[in-house]
Amino acid sequence: MTVKQNHDANDRGETPGWAWPVHAFVARLTTLLGYITRFKSARRSKPDWRDSWPDLIHSEWLRDQLIAKGVAQLLAGDPLHLDDTKIQLTPPATYGGPCPRSPFDMNRRFIALAGWAADPEAIIRERFKRLSRIFLAAHGSTEALRAAHHEAVGASASKVAAAQVALMV
Repeated sequence: MTVKQNHDANDRGETPGWAWPVHAFVARLTTLLGYITRFKSARRSKPDWRDSWPDLIHSEWLRDQLIAKGVAQLLAGDPLHLDDTKIQLTPPATYGGPCPRSPFDMNRRFIALAGWAADPEAIIRERFKRLSRIFLAAHGSTEALRAAHHEAVGASASKVAAAQVALMV
């Protein structure tokens, strides 16, 4: 078996032609345009992405209630125990706000729910630490006490929009 030798212009001592850089540029530009086309197609979403909005509201409602009950237990000095927590299963009509403007905003909210499902106790304890800092920073002021009580005990059932925003992750 013989090996066929393929020498290019540099191996033969010749100077490469002027067209070689143009060919290299066109090849790279074609590759780049292919990447851009793939990125554009990846950003397109399905036209029915809004169909999952009611399920997202329902899941966030359940999560927010469990966070509120867990933080209330920790603020009361009780150990965190969510197994027998009684929650309302259907969200009120005023809960949830408007549908996200883009599928990427909705996806971020689903990712937050997945983080909650992975470790709910860590999220509850982080919220408790944040409320504890409010108590320490305000030295027992009634405004901090009212805000903490409103978030921990009744915000998920409240119809006040500011309280609902406080519970969002």
